[in-house]
Amino acid sequence: MHLLHISDLHFGTPEDAAACYSALAQDLKNGLDCDRLDALILSGDIGTASTPGEYAAAAVFVKSLTDEFGPDPSGIVMVPGNHDLNFELAEAGYAVHRKKYFKGDLEKLRFMDLGNGYIRVLADEAAHRRRFAHFGNFFEAVTGRAYPLEYDRQGVLCHFPDERLLILGLNSCRRIDEDFPKDADIHANGLSRALDEIRRGADRYGGCRKFAVWHHPVYSTGGDGFKNLGFLEQLAGAGFSVAFHGHIHKDERFLYEYDASPEGRKLRVIGTGTFGAPSTGWWPGVPLQYNFMILDGDRLTIRSRCRRNPNGAWEAACIWRQGPDHDPVSRLEIRLPEI
Repeated sequence: MHLLHISDLHFGTPEDAAACYSALAQDLKNGLDCDRLDALILSGDIGTASTPGEYAAAAVFVKSLTDEFGPDPSGIVMVPGNHDLNFELAEAGYAVHRKKYFKGDLEKLRFMDLGNGYIRVLADEAAHRRRFAHFGNFFEAVTGRAYPLEYDRQGVLCHFPDERLLILGLNSCRRIDEDFPKDADIHANGLSRALDEIRRGADRYGGCRKFAVWHHPVYSTGGDGFKNLGFLEQLAGAGFSVAFHGHIHKDERFLYEYDASPEGRKLRVIGTGTFGAPSTGWWPGVPLQYNFMILDGDRLTIRSRCRRNPNGAWEAACIWRQGPDHDPVSRLEIRLPEI
């Protein structure tokens, strides 16, 4: 099974998307000898300001990819990133009040102190959720499935029965907006609803390997990682073995050990860099990146690729350190637990 993980596309125009696709297609065909993709994982930041024009450009890219390599729309796994929120749409959820006359309970509401006695209060949750609307339209256009705006329904399952694989997409941006840009979080009820569906659907999902994807890293030096890691406990306890993310524009790996024993339950979290951000958005010393993966039985092979020049070609990214006496390599082999 061939899986493609790309993140942080940050597309602007259809012309940019077409150029990015051409370079990727050349690398898949000539650099990786890949003729068919079974799954496409997009871990957020499809756009930059979450405008319809940006998603139109991204749709050009995805359609070109699926037309030539696949997968079918049912094999596209996508989650929003913090740049997939339209802040102009979010404004409808806020109201400005004189603080001393406000009658609500500020202990239970999100608000910003504007100074001079005024506060900005999140007053309409339903209107505030509309900031995901443009992303949701793009999601439906390329996958054929509606993206729920209700946070407790944003644990979206993608099932690959022939490969015995289940991928859970989670929204780590549901608390983020213009006033709270670093509040990464997974909705507890959204996760629980998805795990309940998996458990109750044992006749359908039993015997599947379970992967997850979200946008943010587990930890971040910029303070925009997760504050609460309880969701990792639930995922590892439910048998998830690998997860993917983006956001920080560089590769990253993290091992969450739910059990202390060597053979115990563990969750490997693998991040990739930005696929299409302009060079001003690159992490220092880190070029454009994506990961091509092969799932074969209990072995997951990750082949990391990089693009050192904005208009250059993709090549192997030697990022996986093997020890003090070994050079980094571009291929990471993960042995997955038995199912």
